Amino acid sequence: MLSVLIQEHLETVNQFIEMPEEILSKRPVTGGWTAFECIEHLNIYGRYYLPKVKSGLSSAPDKEDSMYKSGLMGNYFVNIMRPFPHGKKMSTLKKTDPKFQVLDISAVQEFRNQLLELQELIQISGGKDLRSKKIPMSIFPILKLQIGDILQMVIYHNGRHLDQAQRVLSIEK
Repeated sequence: MLSVLIQEHLETVNQFIEMPEEILSKRPVTGGWTAFECIEHLNIYGRYYLPKVKSGLSSAPDKEDSMYKSGLMGNYFVNIMRPFPHGKKMSTLKKTDPKFQVLDISAVQEFRNQLLELQELIQISGGKDLRSKKIPMSIFPILKLQIGDILQMVIYHNGRHLDQAQRVLSIEK
């Protein structure tokens, strides 16, 4: 299921790559993020989580049973990251807020590369014990979640902000 979501995200990003930069950088009248800023926000998280997931998976023991069950804390964070209407509205931390950064198509290309890497990590994760290694959360590093929870959280967070970018673009048409 997660690989299907990543594929959908890739399709959306491929559409963005074909769009003119002036459309992707146009600020909505509501004052929210541009489509570029939505994507850059995801890049910030990808730069943090993807290397940690890769490292965790490389040292995680193999496991034949690929069925993953979230931990209690992980399940909570995975659920609040789900795209609306299922997720919870949250404020962005200053360090992950890309508003007013000068961005261009390279932000979308970087995110596309992150999605391809994430797709690869999901394939690798199928034969690993996703409960054996924990990764510190970017927003609260003292709290660590299992690799399986982090993977779900990142993918749902991606979906949440890709939906936001699409809403911004549909408003601006």
